Amino acid sequence: MFKTIVPFLFFIVCFGCSSKKPAVTADDFLSDVLNHPTKFEATECGSRYWNYNQYLVHFVSNINDENKKTAPFIYVHGLGGSLEDFSEVIKAIHSGKLDRSFYAIDLPAFGKSLSHNSEISIRKYSEMLREFVHMLDVPKVNLVCHSMGGQVCIDFALGHPDMIQLLTLISPAGVYQKSDYINQTLDHYVGIGVGSIDYPNAKSLGDLSWFNQEFVRKMITNDSVALIAIDSFRDNFHKRIHELRTKTLILWGRNDTVFSYENGLYLKENIEDSTLYIIEGADHFPLKTHAAYISKLILQYL
Repeated sequence: MFKTIVPFLFFIVCFGCSSKKPAVTADDFLSDVLNHPTKFEATECGSRYWNYNQYLVHFVSNINDENKKTAPFIYVHGLGGSLEDFSEVIKAIHSGKLDRSFYAIDLPAFGKSLSHNSEISIRKYSEMLREFVHMLDVPKVNLVCHSMGGQVCIDFALGHPDMIQLLTLISPAGVYQKSDYINQTLDHYVGIGVGSIDYPNAKSLGDLSWFNQEFVRKMITNDSVALIAIDSFRDNFHKRIHELRTKTLILWGRNDTVFSYENGLYLKENIEDSTLYIIEGADHFPLKTHAAYISKLILQYL
């Protein structure tokens, strides 16, 4: 009986540990952007919107006539975050470098983007990213992705490896072994040691095959962090990561308590063209605390 409630305890922990800014409503999002445009110190850029299906996607770019055909950097943030999570990395790579074009995206339902209560999922985000890249009309892109954004970019890369010059994964989600991850999370945040969880004996619960987002929105919660956290857990790439055929740079904080750096070792062993750096003294957000070092590595491996 205890093992059947473990996934529910796990998601309660996830939701409680997630940080999320209040959602921007349809009434105030435009005035907010116009009155408080996103700016990165010494980096020339502008805030824009892209209307994609039921999503209104906010992004920031330094694109101009001179750099619009170069392979741009595309920054994709993690759960509950926003494009501003990459502010220090963007300043380090692009400040004073107009030839290095970039786009930083707020995933729908986060930052200054809107989802109009439509479905949000790893797959939907990946499809949106594909259409965004097609819209840019460039031969290659450089993806820089953090946490859940890394999971989105892995999905994209599995289907479109020819469109990527370099894939940079910073502490990506969705690559862990599920049982190990639940054990680790409950033990670290709640102090509960549950031992080994054998999901084949409770597959429908462990894989959340019962989950229907529309039903959950109506009957349980409309919280974006909760909805996408569940989808992230379901849409796991642990068994498919060996299929990745993209040049990949993997960066992980040694002190990451959200996703253990040991997942980085697994990625290094299973992605043919990959390089791994374990960053000493960093937690789950090395993009904020070690931006200069990360930026140097990215430019080195281009």
